Amino acid sequence: MKGRVSGRLAGGLTGGLTSGLTLAWVVAAGVLLGGPVGMALFGLALGLAAVIALAVWGPLESVKVERLLPDKAVRVGDPVDISWRVSAIRWWPWFSLSMEDAGLDTAPEAGPDGGRLSLLLRRSAQVGRRLPGVTRGVHRFDTVILTATDPFGLVRRQRRLSIPGELEVWPIAAPAADVQRLLSTTGGATVREHLPRDAGALYGQTRGVRVYAPGDALRLVHWPATAKTGRLLVRQFENRPVALHVVVEAESEPTYLERALSRAAALVEWGLHHGHSVALTTAADHVPAGSGPAHLRRLMRVLALAQVTDDPDTVDRGSDAVVLRVAGEEPL
Repeated sequence: MKGRVSGRLAGGLTGGLTSGLTLAWVVAAGVLLGGPVGMALFGLALGLAAVIALAVWGPLESVKVERLLPDKAVRVGDPVDISWRVSAIRWWPWFSLSMEDAGLDTAPEAGPDGGRLSLLLRRSAQVGRRLPGVTRGVHRFDTVILTATDPFGLVRRQRRLSIPGELEVWPIAAPAADVQRLLSTTGGATVREHLPRDAGALYGQTRGVRVYAPGDALRLVHWPATAKTGRLLVRQFENRPVALHVVVEAESEPTYLERALSRAAALVEWGLHHGHSVALTTAADHVPAGSGPAHLRRLMRVLALAQVTDDPDTVDRGSDAVVLRVAGEEPL
């Protein structure tokens, strides 16, 4: 963690002249009045000068800052809490310290503490701010501006620290009902799929039937059982792992791209949850098939980084995987 310290009087030259004239006036008034009142004014001036001196000459380079980012998945639009843990290697009566990440696209909201902390009677503390909503992507952090001020706001010193970090913001996964529509043959132009005729190749072997639920694909309806009972019944399957290949078609419109990524995220999560291996292809990236939590994070990072483009994507047609092509131009 590297940084440099700079200091100035708040308000520039005007603030410096104001504070200097104020001190001079208080001292002069104390000398002229004399007696207890004069001594009180003189003591007030000394106290004010001491407080400003503490802020001016404090060892700001000995203050250590650590940025704390969320350790869980963040989706588009989620509020994000960013915290800073501040500690002083050498004790010093810091009246007010504040942190700010330089280059943030979204202005953070200050918490109940106003985004400030003091280290008067302690050597470490933590302060946080909330980003009201973040956009999809991988947001990289670097410079943190540490600012120290005196209680009167006359003196402000800053230190710029290089603390690299990044925050992944994943697309919002489409609802579960949309996943069933995406896996059905009724997807039309929205999902240009290459599914085997036997649904069991994707879902597993039939193990029974259940009552139809909204969003179930019509291809899963068990017509003999439906005719016999008079209720719409669909087949239930035993899970049998297969290889899935989710392909996000190139989109030149941001709205269509976000819709396609939302559908791709839902398919990726559905496939991994059901024990399938999942590969992913976008216009710019390709991730080979895999499974597990680490693979999910790898796939979601690719979706987070996807950009609008007119370049066509490519798919290995010779693959044995079940290819699911998603686009965002048409609603489900």
